[in-house]
Amino acid sequence: MLRWIEQYLTITRKSFTVFLGDPLVILVNLSFIAITSLVAGLPGFTFGEQIQMLRDQVLAMAFSGGCLVAAFGAGMLVSDDMQNGMISLIMSRPVRPSAFIFGRWTGIAGVLGVLLFTACVCCLWATRMIYFEEEIEILSVVIYWCILLACLLFMAVRHYFFRGAFVWQANIAIALSMAVAFLILNFWGYNGKLPSDYGALVDWKSAYAYISIFMALCVFAAILCFLSVFLQQSALLITGLIIFFAGLFIRYFIDMIPEENTRYLLMVFLPDWQTYWISDKIRFIGSSFPVKLLCSTFFQTLSQSLIYLSLALAVFRRKEISGSL
Repeated sequence: MLRWIEQYLTITRKSFTVFLGDPLVILVNLSFIAITSLVAGLPGFTFGEQIQMLRDQVLAMAFSGGCLVAAFGAGMLVSDDMQNGMISLIMSRPVRPSAFIFGRWTGIAGVLGVLLFTACVCCLWATRMIYFEEEIEILSVVIYWCILLACLLFMAVRHYFFRGAFVWQANIAIALSMAVAFLILNFWGYNGKLPSDYGALVDWKSAYAYISIFMALCVFAAILCFLSVFLQQSALLITGLIIFFAGLFIRYFIDMIPEENTRYLLMVFLPDWQTYWISDKIRFIGSSFPVKLLCSTFFQTLSQSLIYLSLALAVFRRKEISGSL
């Protein structure tokens, strides 16, 4: 058991650092930051619903971008390694198949967690920027971009003098620096005035929606880990696109089935992304933590992830026995 845990943690760590160091990840990370600020600054008639409109737009961006990253991650860490013979080399150590599959999935989930954490901080920061419908908080916008540019400049100088891995360290540094700057900023009120309460200008409820979206991406990553065992990266990306759109409408087709037991059975196996979209629900919960809502989502995520990872493990073991890895 201890050996399995050691193998699992090693594969998770390697998968996390290798994938987080891919240029696509930092590109998506910077895109989340830039687009969130852009959406917050767009003029429009929101009729007092500017926070809800912002949250819906950036959540959709985070989910679609996360699905893209998950598809590339599964293709890079499983499909590509299987094609170039890297998996055969890893399994000759020997490494248990379950440690390999679960470690790869956890590494992808870790990268998605970093991206969603950054996106969540940016969304919370943007809700502060547009607290008042008629104007945007200039101080927040200036600090937002200065922190990002200062972080990138610092990491570039550090890489120039000390070398080492730039991309994955820059992704971590961006997430942490944005979070620390945002938390410090909330000690001040609107445009630097004294606040009546800490974080009074921030819609903290938006963080709950990001937790739910992260769980949806974990399920999506588990499905793609299963498919990546026998699909090449190009086919995996196309299949992932189909699953992404199918999951948006799957509830409509399931509700058309008259048999209730069949509907419940299909809901267990098939991903329904509408279940994880709680942006409309959290607007009515006040300041309370939606324990029941997030717990039900968590158990659904856990069960579906285990189902698809078990299928991936079964196919992987069969291919290992037949010598076709």
